[in-house]
Amino acid sequence: MALITMTTVAACQMLIQAEIDPRPGKFLTKETPSPSDMVWKNTYAARGIRRLKSWAITLSITFLTLLWIFPTVFLASWLSICTIHKVMPEFAEWLENHEILKSLIQTGGPTLVVSLLNIAVPYVYDYLSNRQGMISQGDVELSLISKNFFFTFFNTFFIFTISKTGLDFYSALQGLLKDTSKIPAVIARDVEDLSRFYISFIMLQGIGLMPFRILEVGSVFLYPIYRFLAVTPRDYAQLRVPPTFQYGFYLPTSLLVFNLCLIYSALLYGQAILLVGIIYFALGYFTFKYMLLYAMDQPQHATGGAWRIICSRLVIGILIFEVVMVGQIASLSAFFQSASVLPLIPFTIWYSYYFTRRFEPLTKYIALRNIRDMNADATDEAVYEDGDDDEHDGQTPNGHSSGRLLRRGSTLDELREQGLSFVNPSL
Repeated sequence: MALITMTTVAACQMLIQAEIDPRPGKFLTKETPSPSDMVWKNTYAARGIRRLKSWAITLSITFLTLLWIFPTVFLASWLSICTIHKVMPEFAEWLENHEILKSLIQTGGPTLVVSLLNIAVPYVYDYLSNRQGMISQGDVELSLISKNFFFTFFNTFFIFTISKTGLDFYSALQGLLKDTSKIPAVIARDVEDLSRFYISFIMLQGIGLMPFRILEVGSVFLYPIYRFLAVTPRDYAQLRVPPTFQYGFYLPTSLLVFNLCLIYSALLYGQAILLVGIIYFALGYFTFKYMLLYAMDQPQHATGGAWRIICSRLVIGILIFEVVMVGQIASLSAFFQSASVLPLIPFTIWYSYYFTRRFEPLTKYIALRNIRDMNADATDEAVYEDGDDDEHDGQTPNGHSSGRLLRRGSTLDELREQGLSFVNPSL
């Protein structure tokens, strides 16, 4: 492995897309992460070893995702009073006489446990992702986003939707596999029955947990422990370093909430879910803005790579929305209207393919047309946007333009990395 720096951005972009060697896999070129983003210890390992680590971690996470089905199915069983009657009939009869406790156990309890599970599991996936052998921390972050979204979506939505009765999950799944034509109707029915659960889930994620994110309870709680264990000047300096903001911990839940709002927008209690969704994103806007600007640090960036994940996951939400609409409309005996929705499903799949072919390359490479002459930027770092004031002809009393100052050139991340060199810290 060798790191090569080029004299111009255009030369770099052309080189990383060039085929240097005609033999497959012999001499590959790809974009190097920034020096601050490099995971140097993974550069020592051979490519085959890193690939072996990647596959091993992927298989482990697949096994863990399947393992999480069992606690999720158990939680789903508490959403149905019929299931409680089968397992604990006396307790179910007692709940029938106490509506408040019945509501808390059926909705509040599973919602709280699922939310706590969505908070705890990402730490396990973060530990595994950092041992997957990736070269840059940005790639680790993108991998963590994908893993955590798959967990939250698969366990929080799919498992609950397939069987809200929990203990009948396997029989319900076998029935769907025997007759796949029933899938839209069954999904539509179960999705609609879970409206209240997801209202509580979004409310807890927004109104309940957003204030705790601002408080940074974990960092505040651990500070006295780290302060007591600090010995060296480096330990004391580490105490003043702000915690790291990781998109893999926060973005998957936001994507899930957005998809839930999309899926339920035209179903029963859709207006309530949209309302709590607006509250969630309104609180999230101020919360995450405060965390990123004032409270936490985000040292690495993936040059917009997260948007590829966001767009593809939103397409999944659109597909589920269309399948639910087909089943929901068909259950009302409106078969012609239901059939008219079906063409949207292959069209959405085609659009996902179209997006991957047309738009994703623009997020991986810089178009040569957008690369400006660096010398011109050095002499023209800022431009003025002319105002519409005809009376003063765009001039202030001191002779300068009255327009708004626009910043040109590098982004904040690029300015922070300017002048860094690829020096192995182990040297």
